[in-house]
Amino acid sequence: MNEQATQDEHWRLFIALLVPASIRETLAAVQAGLHKAAPNALIRWTNQEQLHLTLRFMGNVPASSLDELAAALKAAALKCDALRLCTQGIGFFPNSTRPRVVWSGVADDDHRLERVFQVVQEATNPFTVEPQEHRFTGHITLSRVKAIRSAELAELRLTAEKYEGRSFGAWQANELVLMRSVLSDSGARHEVIHSFPFFPGAAQES
Repeated sequence: MNEQATQDEHWRLFIALLVPASIRETLAAVQAGLHKAAPNALIRWTNQEQLHLTLRFMGNVPASSLDELAAALKAAALKCDALRLCTQGIGFFPNSTRPRVVWSGVADDDHRLERVFQVVQEATNPFTVEPQEHRFTGHITLSRVKAIRSAELAELRLTAEKYEGRSFGAWQANELVLMRSVLSDSGARHEVIHSFPFFPGAAQES
């Protein structure tokens, strides 16, 4: 078991792909532009250092399960090849009329990202009570909207439209990462618990 964990602890975990610093810096500039469009809205912007692509939110997982979870993720990663990813454009969940999440989309040239998502879902099902996602939209969360007036929402949407089709950078993802989210009054802090390299050539063997 992880040396930092005790038998009765629960850790708030998620599985992710990390984003290079250069792209996080570009996305931070995009965040600044979006914030300028809605400066008085109640929006929680993702810290630049914490921008990532979530493959699965695990919720609170017993620390005693960490070793088994790590073994499952290691095996899952070996079924996947490295991914060539690109982040582009701005979108809203659930929609642009009543947005709760502002995000930048992530796509891959070889259309293998969804397979990685499915492999991760299957590997982690035994370790979480969080529902399995059946519809996947690759994205990087830029902010969460708590409250926004209609005038500022209109400006936010107009600003987002200016980024339509615009690329914010491409990168190669070579590993899965198991992350811990530590909640506090000042916000969440993310820690890398384990990383699991993909297996070169796995796409050809699958």
